[in-house]
Amino acid sequence: MSRTLEIDFVYPILVRRPYRRIDEKRFGRARTEVVIEEVSDSDAPLVARVGNPRGFYSRWDPFDRGKDGALKEIRLFDGRFHVEWGKFSDLVQKIRKPLNRTPFDFRREGEIDQRFLEPIRPPYSVSQDDGGKSIAESLSKRATELFVVTGNDRVYARCSEPILSLSATAASIVQTTLPVMSLKYENLVDATQLLARHGANLVHRAEWEIIDPTAFHFNGPSFDVFTTAKQVQAHLTRVDNPSRELLLAFGALRDALDDAVDRTTRRLVEALEWVSTLDTGANKAVNLQALHAQGRASEMFWPYEYLDMSRQTDSAVHDRNMEQAIMSARAALERWANRSARGWEDQGPHVSSIRKGDLLCKELLSTWEVSTACTDANLNPSPIMEMVGSRRLFTVMDYARERQSLCAVGIDGAVEILGGTIPTDISNEMVTTLMSAQRSEMDMSFDAPDMARRF
Repeated sequence: MSRTLEIDFVYPILVRRPYRRIDEKRFGRARTEVVIEEVSDSDAPLVARVGNPRGFYSRWDPFDRGKDGALKEIRLFDGRFHVEWGKFSDLVQKIRKPLNRTPFDFRREGEIDQRFLEPIRPPYSVSQDDGGKSIAESLSKRATELFVVTGNDRVYARCSEPILSLSATAASIVQTTLPVMSLKYENLVDATQLLARHGANLVHRAEWEIIDPTAFHFNGPSFDVFTTAKQVQAHLTRVDNPSRELLLAFGALRDALDDAVDRTTRRLVEALEWVSTLDTGANKAVNLQALHAQGRASEMFWPYEYLDMSRQTDSAVHDRNMEQAIMSARAALERWANRSARGWEDQGPHVSSIRKGDLLCKELLSTWEVSTACTDANLNPSPIMEMVGSRRLFTVMDYARERQSLCAVGIDGAVEILGGTIPTDISNEMVTTLMSAQRSEMDMSFDAPDMARRF
């Protein structure tokens, strides 16, 4: 079953006056019909209820509480999260009126100055007019991301997995597509533990109720440690006159980040441990030598200049960037040490990805990565999640052609293509090459017995 919704909208038209090179914008009127799918309650099971403090964000918040203060429902349909928007009858009314927020993003007639809606008359001539086709297509595409549940007349809009965002004063629920490096993030199932450690002085606090914990796969500690490691790398690049030890640690961190791609690995944790143990005294000595060399090299070195430089000696030798990098590395290690044991932790080898031109092959080492890869490849994650633990899962990405495939490797070593658009021979070659690199590393590793457990 489905429901039809009529939408009146305005679309841009480009017009031009005689002897002019620059087009001017006008607007035309158009109408289209979109189809919203209607599903049963069993096809879109309820997995959670969430709610941010009403009015917490100045912008529109999909997880904001309703006007009656009720929490919003989160349902899982076709392997993707959807958040409750409101009643379908309200959508029909609001979509006809200007300045009302709806799941559709378009401009209504009441939002445009009437002067720009007048018919095009000479001396103007139309240089571009698609009749609103592009906007109509985008509205139809957006309608495929909505559904109505039979019986409760509620509209649900697609969103990414809701997670907890924790700052110094607020704990709010956001989408996984809106990360900020300076905040802590956590899976809603494990968020209570994070609040117990860091949520004592919160002014604003979201509320949520988990109904199906198996639907949530976001790995908060892995994301936080990885983004903090990027900050540590940025601080180290700004250190003046780095010591040899710092350069070696920076190289290890850079290589670990390149290999990690977008998550925390054992190699990245080891690099952060190295950074956290750096000696600031060695770098102060290097900075002091450079400062004295600068003074000796000056052609005109008057006494008052020496006194001024003496006052700056402490700030020049005392490198804030290095200390900030060490503090951030220690904070990341603490976050990793206090992570929840729930879920599929990253226990894989150091070599977890390889690049070959525009191709990238990466082993999926957490349930969050499997869920994200399935979404990117337009695959249903439910049957693939059942393979976790019995098969090794890989994703192959082609950045130049924007293609992606998902592969599984069984105990016999055979590569099975689960779905995607990259040719089978290319996917087989990339996965085989990565597994060969992992076996070579295992042969040279002191942890070979532990790593051998991963067939």
